[in-house]
Amino acid sequence: MLRIPCRFFFVYLWSPLHTRAVWLIANGPWGKTIHQRFIAIFKSMYGIDWPETSSFKTLGEFFLRTVRFQIASENLVSPIEGKCVDGPALIFRSDGTEVKKLHYEWKNFKELDLSRFQNGMFWNFYLAPKNYHWVHAACEGRNLEARRHRGNFLPVNALGRWLSPLLFSENERLTFKWESETYGQVLMICVGAMAVSGLYSEKGEVSYDHWTKLSDSVQKAERLLAFKLGSSVLLLIERAPSGVDKKTMLRVGDALYRSA
Repeated sequence: MLRIPCRFFFVYLWSPLHTRAVWLIANGPWGKTIHQRFIAIFKSMYGIDWPETSSFKTLGEFFLRTVRFQIASENLVSPIEGKCVDGPALIFRSDGTEVKKLHYEWKNFKELDLSRFQNGMFWNFYLAPKNYHWVHAACEGRNLEARRHRGNFLPVNALGRWLSPLLFSENERLTFKWESETYGQVLMICVGAMAVSGLYSEKGEVSYDHWTKLSDSVQKAERLLAFKLGSSVLLLIERAPSGVDKKTMLRVGDALYRSA
């Protein structure tokens, strides 16, 4: 019974207020001196090694800073800098899979055509506050589309999973879809969380609840989305590669499988 009032408090009171407060701290009209102080505190809190910050006008700009990375020669690469908390794993059951020790029914993800992913594979990535928060394409392909799902901004942690057993399918998210010659259909589900003030598409405006065509093609490691604080990314591919590597910590462009 405790879960119901707690959920109401977080969904309708605490999460909107917390998200708004974080946005104001990161982007408010406080002047560069105050924002430089915010940046220093943020760096100290999360152990970020970034000596020169004078070029950033706000904490929000620093959060979406550009990071240099190496792109592996393999066709499938990490779309994020962060931690792989689940996977790589085969999508071997038609009803769902395990994510963060909770069972999710894939049918709850309206953007997913499960019939195409019976032999597919998924990864679940988590982006900590200290990480680079741009999300990139995991491989090249054609016919890039995207859709938004209107939802909540619950925390993506043990508390959020207690408040909502269907956390990933209930939270606000933005999903990209494209066709790869090697891997078939590729889905990248970007899930918002509490304090995420926006999921920004680099490729243009994206509509809610139906697919929006963004471009005829997408390049490997092309920048697609920015998390304005947050969160998690589910990567699903229709045809699983052989020789996948189970890596915990990843940078954008790291190979997700071993070359033959």
